[in-house]
Amino acid sequence: MDDSLPTSRLRVFALTGGIACGKSTVLEMLRQRNFRVVSADTLSREVVAPGSPGLEQVIAHFGSEYLSPEGSLLREKLGQLIFRDPQKRAALEAILHPLIRRAAQDAISRIQAEALQGESTRPRGIIYEIPLYFETGGERPFHEIDTVVVVACSEAEMEARLQSRNGLNREQARERISTQIPIAEKVARADYTIQNSGSREALTGELESFLSFCEHLPPLQEDHSVIALRAKFSED
Repeated sequence: MDDSLPTSRLRVFALTGGIACGKSTVLEMLRQRNFRVVSADTLSREVVAPGSPGLEQVIAHFGSEYLSPEGSLLREKLGQLIFRDPQKRAALEAILHPLIRRAAQDAISRIQAEALQGESTRPRGIIYEIPLYFETGGERPFHEIDTVVVVACSEAEMEARLQSRNGLNREQARERISTQIPIAEKVARADYTIQNSGSREALTGELESFLSFCEHLPPLQEDHSVIALRAKFSED
């Protein structure tokens, strides 16, 4: 083994939070600060792309009325169906979540393998953006996740942002918020919290504090997963 190559994998951060707390903004700011990003939202669309096995499973369960003439999933129509029906939502999640989890693991493994070759600037870490981390079981859905980060703001701010961004009234905004675990509970269960309650400048300060937190985390030691990743990459 080349002693000049990195001997530890990248730390994987699960980025989650409440609805309308600004996760997308934080994600882009972290991308600009040399974190590699894997998005569960993006993967959720890829696993039901036209012609995919995931789409076939969804249509087989819910019916062809949720398939467009072009062969794509009518996501908004399906979303309206499952929003107020927990059983139908659970059925959809039972189809999609294993596919998304597998796709995320593959994406993270590829990034880890590339970083272990030492051919470019080593990323600070990997951000796995997963909005419903706690709602879908949480507590490290697969072993690669090392640190859980929550983006938070007050429920009053969440409510106001939903009304402004989504055109919802107060009752509708509260209903959306109520479908998720309370933000205070997510904060209590997280390893680190990024507060997004103020200006862009304030959020930048929160990000700088997070980077300092990252720098003081202990390094991850080489293990069998690192050796396997490097071997797999070399074979490819």
